Amino acid sequence: MVVLTMSALALGAALLTANAAPKAGEPAEPKTPKIKGTLKVEGNPPLEELKKRIKVTQPDAEKAALKAVGAKDGMKVTDSELEIEQGFLIYSIDIKVTGKDGIEEVWVDAGSGKVLARTHEADEDDDEDEAADPAGDDDDGD
Repeated sequence: MVVLTMSALALGAALLTANAAPKAGEPAEPKTPKIKGTLKVEGNPPLEELKKRIKVTQPDAEKAALKAVGAKDGMKVTDSELEIEQGFLIYSIDIKVTGKDGIEEVWVDAGSGKVLARTHEADEDDDEDEAADPAGDDDDGD
């Protein structure tokens, strides 16, 4: 299932969080990497319109992400979404690496299939997300 994350509120909160200084004794949050994609998105187009613009399938983007983290046995995609990041249409792909805490998040350009960014998210980030929303609901009422 392709999910489009476009909440202006969530984007604003993410930007504020990325720019906020960590509290004393807390590890610094990883900086959001600056990217330049091939499919520029302006405004808030419907998902169906965005799907027509992609040139790379989600399974192909997942393969590129696995290759970027050095795909080995025990690695698997845990989440994959079509998103707009920094005004570009990308796939955000989470990969669990066996024997390593947290996940690797890989952004793949939905137009070219090129890996635009890769970051590591530690388990404690996941724990905080689950504590805020233990059922894993996205609070959209569904």
